[in-house]
Amino acid sequence: MNKIYFISLMMIGLFLFGNSLNAQMYYPAVTTDIIASTNISNVQNTGMDAIVFESDLFQVMCWDGDQPGIGYGIGMAPQQSFNFDGSSIGPVQDPDVVISEYNSKLYAFFIYLISDDVYAEVWEYYMGAWNIYVSSTQLTTSADCSTPNVDIDINNHLAAVWQSSTNIKILTCNITFSNISYYTYQNTNLSFAEPDVAVLYDNANTSTWFKIVYKELINSQLTIRQFDYSNPLTSNTTLYNYSLNSSWQYGKPRIASPIFNNIYYLNQDFSAVISKNDGNKYEIIDITSYGNSIMPIFAINTYPDITTSECIDPVVTYIVEDLLVSFTAIFPNNDYEILRKRMKPDGNPTTWQYYSIVNYNAMGNQIKSSICGNRTVSPYAFYSFVDDYSSEILYKYSYATNQSLRVGKTVNNDVYPNPVENLLTIQIENTSDNSFYSIIYIQGKMILSGKLQSNKNLIDVSKLNTGLYFVKIICNEETITKKLSIL
Repeated sequence: MNKIYFISLMMIGLFLFGNSLNAQMYYPAVTTDIIASTNISNVQNTGMDAIVFESDLFQVMCWDGDQPGIGYGIGMAPQQSFNFDGSSIGPVQDPDVVISEYNSKLYAFFIYLISDDVYAEVWEYYMGAWNIYVSSTQLTTSADCSTPNVDIDINNHLAAVWQSSTNIKILTCNITFSNISYYTYQNTNLSFAEPDVAVLYDNANTSTWFKIVYKELINSQLTIRQFDYSNPLTSNTTLYNYSLNSSWQYGKPRIASPIFNNIYYLNQDFSAVISKNDGNKYEIIDITSYGNSIMPIFAINTYPDITTSECIDPVVTYIVEDLLVSFTAIFPNNDYEILRKRMKPDGNPTTWQYYSIVNYNAMGNQIKSSICGNRTVSPYAFYSFVDDYSSEILYKYSYATNQSLRVGKTVNNDVYPNPVENLLTIQIENTSDNSFYSIIYIQGKMILSGKLQSNKNLIDVSKLNTGLYFVKIICNEETITKKLSIL
């Protein structure tokens, strides 16, 4: 790697990291969701990537459904959304995206399905405007493909994978769609399904590797395999085999890598996450590799106890030295929330014993999370997801160590009666000196607020108009939001 480029990248990371540390006390515990697009429906898959470009945190997201599209944000500022070039060919399904800087311009590479064929297109961002750089290009000749995914390293080495019949197809190229190579990874005795890919620059050996996680349907295994980017079919090896229970149903496995090997990460070079349904509900198992040692490290049924929920559609990313897993949790009352768990990649699932709810909105269903941040060299995590209640694609970024993105389900609390007419009781255990409440009208206007003086607080709401409100409680650096009906 060019030494000047490497030093510049490190300086950007240290600048962002240092500023973020200084700004922690000012960073809001609740970060509002940002609208990327409205009037969307039937979204099945989303994709997202983020980098630092022109000294700004830059995010690009994409989605399918009845109105597939592309959106982007600069910092916390939403920008316009626009259509896939491939939308002129047919309905875009299962999109994924990576973005990267090349020759002082930003490029976004999209891969997706149209009628079970794989297509790709590239957009160029320069001087505040997007322009199509490579029109929608068909990558396959047979209409039996599924689950296209893409990743990229800091040197613009891009690898994309997808399932074609019972084989795995691999595409390698530059972010600008040059230096294209196609490969087929196959085994006549096996049937491969639902691959995902993570690309890693090994700075110690100045080489690029990529890992693919996939399911082997015939022998009921989940396999993680490493490929040499320059010669993948003759230089690859199996890193991990996880035996599957043939009577269970498994979700799509997902995989991620940090930005560098041997920098920051002490040889952590990938993490993968899978979900399984044992006939009752989905739960999640995370599998990670670190220091050339591989073992399962994380089951979703840890503290706090959310074993009554169903956990689906997991995604995973690295943020500096942290590992973040995000997923949709379906609680017994059919409340869909985007949850996030923060871990160290050393295999200890109890380093931070809490989950955070990512979405700000307490109403409706939030689903189909994407998460990224490994290539920003900053301590921020980036999320995009679907709000089925408002028919919107939403996104946000948050400091990776921020445990209270919205609702804290680890705090014992009670708000009663509900509905209420005169006196509302807010009861919280372990109230701190910095505990507050606010009552917010459903349209967003704050009506009442105050400090919580004790474990049991009486709030007079008799003069408030009849209607639906939210009660927001901030206690012990955790935020709880509850619906409230006033009679």
